[in-house]
Amino acid sequence: MCKILANEEILEKIKDFAKKHYDDSFDHGWPHVERVIKIAITIARDYDCVDKNLLIASAYLHDIGRKYEAEFNKNHAQISVEIAKPFLKQIQIDECCIKQIEHVILAHSYTLGVVPETNEAKILSDADKIDALGAVGVVRAILFGCKNNRSFEKTFNHFFDKLLELDKVMHSDTARKIAQERIRFIKKFIHQLKKEM
Repeated sequence: MCKILANEEILEKIKDFAKKHYDDSFDHGWPHVERVIKIAITIARDYDCVDKNLLIASAYLHDIGRKYEAEFNKNHAQISVEIAKPFLKQIQIDECCIKQIEHVILAHSYTLGVVPETNEAKILSDADKIDALGAVGVVRAILFGCKNNRSFEKTFNHFFDKLLELDKVMHSDTARKIAQERIRFIKKFIHQLKKEM
C-alpha cells in the first residue's frame, strides 16, 4: 500500500493537477473521469485487497495525455504517464507508488495491450471500458466520431469492431455483468437504428 496516498490532501493535489488537463467534454473530459471512478469503486468490491486511493489517483491521471495525442503521435496512456511522473515526484510520492500508478495508467489502454498485473490496474481497465458501453457509450461514440470527422459508417462499425466485444476482456464478475447489461442496450439501439433506417 502507498502510505503517502492515504493522505487525503495529497489525493486532492493530484485531482487538482489532473483537472487542468481535462475539458468538460462528455466523451473524454472530466465527466468521463468522474464516471470511471464511480464504476471503479463498484467493481472494487469484488476484490479483497485494493488500495482505493491509488486506484482513484490513477483514475484522475489516466487520460491527462489524451488531448496531446495528435501532437506527440503516441498513445495517450504513455503521454499521461510522462505528464504525471514529474508531478508525482514533485509532491514527494515515493518511487514504488509512482511505478504502481504508471502501470495502472498504461494497463487501462485497450490499444497498448499492457496486461494488468495488479487489482487496481484490472479495476481501472474494466471501469474505463464499461464507460464506453450502454447509453453513455452510444453518446460517447457519436460525439467522438463527430469530433474526429469519422463517417457514420466508421462510427457505426466501431460498435461491432470493439464495443460489443468488451465484456470478453473484463477481469471480475461484477465488471462482466455490468458490461453485458450495457451491451444488451447497445444491441437494442442498433436494432432500432437499423429498423428506422
